[in-house]
Amino acid sequence: MTDSISIAIVGAGNVATNLAISLFEVGVNICCVYSRNAENTRVLAKKVNASAISSLAEINQDVAVIVIAVSDDEIGHVAHQLHGHSALVVHCSGSVDMEVLTGCKNYGVLYPFVVMRKAVRTDFSNVDFFIEANGEVHLPLLNTLAGKLTTNIKTLNSKARLALHISGVFANNFVNLQFIIAQQLLNENGMDFDVLRPMLSNYFQLLLQSNPAEIQTGPAIRHDDRVIQKHLELLAGHSDFKEVYRLLTAQIQKLPQQ
Repeated sequence: MTDSISIAIVGAGNVATNLAISLFEVGVNICCVYSRNAENTRVLAKKVNASAISSLAEINQDVAVIVIAVSDDEIGHVAHQLHGHSALVVHCSGSVDMEVLTGCKNYGVLYPFVVMRKAVRTDFSNVDFFIEANGEVHLPLLNTLAGKLTTNIKTLNSKARLALHISGVFANNFVNLQFIIAQQLLNENGMDFDVLRPMLSNYFQLLLQSNPAEIQTGPAIRHDDRVIQKHLELLAGHSDFKEVYRLLTAQIQKLPQQ
């Protein structure tokens, strides 16, 4: 039972905060919290009834799992300091290869595929967790730990996880940038982003029920050059937006007509 397992959390940002609080609330013992920011460490540790430690060396040897939830660039540095620990050391990144943890005795990946913000609690019940380990003997522990939060657990190697992460960047991060561009264009013309919300609500309902290629609409897929040219003229004062518009239009026009 994970109730009897001591978990150490390394990090106090978006992922660390959501995972620590959610695991704590389902009965997992968060033994200690460490991050480079002492105040953030203290705040998170207090929320999960854990010890706020000031050094990775303070993590007890009887801790069973050490969850590294820090920025991708920091994972290797943190792991290097844990090489002598007997715990299962896991990171939570979609883009970092599991082998960055090589040197640790037991290691793996616990990757929740969801956008998280520190100030907004994440409901993990419908979230997919992707796990990987340097030995199959460790997978049951990761399954059990993730299973405290969700039933959607899959084993995935690092190469496939990177492809998943890139897909998420296209489907989420890049799309959100286009929302930001749309918001700026609306504001410049006396309108608010709220005017797009009904259209977006309808679009996302369609997307959840359809193949994306089946619901592609707009002047690009219709090869409506007259409208495209008018749009480009309107974007004359935004060279960066114009470049994005042209690139996306060209990619859409490569799609087969539905």
